[in-house]
Amino acid sequence: MKNILCVDDEPEFRAMLGQFLTKWGFQVIEACDGADGLTQIVEREPDLVICDRKMPKVSGYAMLELLREKYPQFNETPFIFLTALSDHRDRNAVEELHPTRYLTKPVDFTALHASIDELLAA
Repeated sequence: MKNILCVDDEPEFRAMLGQFLTKWGFQVIEACDGADGLTQIVEREPDLVICDRKMPKVSGYAMLELLREKYPQFNETPFIFLTALSDHRDRNAVEELHPTRYLTKPVDFTALHASIDELLAA
C-alpha cells in the first residue's frame, strides 16, 4: 500500500482529503504545517506528498525549499501543491523548486486521483 503525506493547516480539509485517499486505497499520513510535514517526510518517507502552499509557521513553499536544499534524497518523491493560490504568478513563483504538479482548490477529485495514479505508476 502506498503512503501519501497530506500537509494542510485546515483540519477539516485534511480529514476530507484523507477520506478520499483512504477510499482510493492509500495509507494517509497527516501534517498540520510545513515544519511537521518536513519531519513526516524524513521519518516516514512517503511515496507522494500533497501540500498546501500558504500555511502559518512554515509554508508549503518553505517546506519544499528546505526539502530540496537539505534532503536531496527526496527529489524524486512526487510533490503536488494543492492550493487556493490559483493566479499564474503564484504558480510561476514555485517553478524553481520543481513541484511535480500544481493543482488548485476547490479540488477536482477526479483530476487529483488521475494525477496520483499517474505519478505513482511512473
